[in-house]
Amino acid sequence: MGFLADYNCRIVYRPGAQNRKADILSRREDHKSAVKEGGETPVLISPELFIAAIQTDSDLNDLIRDALHDDKAVYKILKSLEEDIPVKGWKLDNGLLYYHDRIYVPNEPEIRKAILESRHDNPSTGHPGQFRTLDLLSRDYYWSGMKQSVTKYVQACDSCIRSKHSNRAPEGLLQNIDLPNKPWEEITYDLIVGLPTSEGYDAILTVVDRLSKMVHFIPTHSDATAVDVANLFVSFVWKLHGLPRKTISDQGPQFNAKFLRQVYKRLGIEPHFSTAYRPQVDGQSERLNQFVEIYLRHYINYRQTDWVASLPLAEFAYNNGKHSGSKHSPFYMCYGYNPDFTVGNTKESHVPQADDLADFLKEIQTEAKAALEIAARQNAQYYDLNRREATKLEVGDKVYLSSANIKTSRPSHKLEHKRLGPYKVLEKIGRNSYKLDLPKSMKVHPVFNIALLHKKPVDKYDRDPVPLPPVVTADGEEEYTVERILDSKKDNTWEPKAHLANAPEKLAKFHREHPEAAGP
Repeated sequence: MGFLADYNCRIVYRPGAQNRKADILSRREDHKSAVKEGGETPVLISPELFIAAIQTDSDLNDLIRDALHDDKAVYKILKSLEEDIPVKGWKLDNGLLYYHDRIYVPNEPEIRKAILESRHDNPSTGHPGQFRTLDLLSRDYYWSGMKQSVTKYVQACDSCIRSKHSNRAPEGLLQNIDLPNKPWEEITYDLIVGLPTSEGYDAILTVVDRLSKMVHFIPTHSDATAVDVANLFVSFVWKLHGLPRKTISDQGPQFNAKFLRQVYKRLGIEPHFSTAYRPQVDGQSERLNQFVEIYLRHYINYRQTDWVASLPLAEFAYNNGKHSGSKHSPFYMCYGYNPDFTVGNTKESHVPQADDLADFLKEIQTEAKAALEIAARQNAQYYDLNRREATKLEVGDKVYLSSANIKTSRPSHKLEHKRLGPYKVLEKIGRNSYKLDLPKSMKVHPVFNIALLHKKPVDKYDRDPVPLPPVVTADGEEEYTVERILDSKKDNTWEPKAHLANAPEKLAKFHREHPEAAGP
């Protein structure tokens, strides 16, 4: 380096195709390594490594010798060989019985378990699949039914279930929800969040009638509470269409709060919630959200600050368009005619007389319901092409839960286990969903579709399961240490005392300092 310091060098990268003169430096005769014929470079390995590897199989072989004479399946073969009577394919050498040069393993579960473990769980084998495990095993050992033993061993391997992708089709065929008999009897709703602020709003509440497909787009706030949602429901839905019999929504806190559940109970409404990480349950709202977002992209300004002004027209455009399932527009389904949408259009539209309107609407709605049911069956046929029948689970069964949508305390999700658990099934919810006994640290709704679950196989080898992972939190939530309570809300809510179980001293101090504040 001292020699080069006397020169003003400039290092430039040159691709190999343009730097052929440099090849001679790597091809000098005196730089060549001693290489055997066949191109393999000799590598010296410490003898201790061989001893460690051989020692494992040597211990297994001692166990095999001790158990060999207790195996009734080969008693006659052993007796013949010990009397120097040849048996085709079999030989006896140093106390071990060989079948086609492979050691025969007697029917002793602990020995076979140890051998399977050495060919599957060992870091040098890396938890291979059934085919490769069988290949590694059959190089040295043999017993009758070895393939079935490998299959059961690998299928019940806790580490494999946790760590590997599933190559099988997802479980659970499409289960269509029965349609209502009249418009606005059943509704679905969802919240579109993450929008830029426009007129003070940054979210949209979408409400859809399940039969007519008529929608309402209501501007609101991302932090809307259950009380806010209830007020919007009264102002924009109830006053126009009356009280629905059933609602369908996701597990958002605005929809699943105890306040809103109490409102539903008082009004006699039956709420239904999609299972955790299963948007297909409320696919109607999910598709509608896409329509709203696409519509707004067409008509809002560059700074995206005027989308609220476009919502009424977006709602009209959707309600005036023919639905692919019902073959009618939502307007036509509800009112029996399509409204004009251009200025100066004086064409007379056919509107039934009042006496005939009720029968006309009933006929339209009956036809549309039949069309929607046909469309739903067709969708189910396409959906089920890449699915398989759901595994039937019973209360008390243990299942693994997919970690695809759950963030744990581990640093990298890429290296996280593919499944968590196993967890106990507490209850069957609906046709394909189950409630699990999750630890309190997993702050997710405990009801999951069968597609996210994997039943824990029965392990005939009774292996010790891998310890459960550390505390798991959902969606990156963290539990904070309470330093001090500054204020309290006086609105009526239904909150369990357990929510403040980790800060009893701070809670008591707050009420000592503020005796007039609302208590828990």
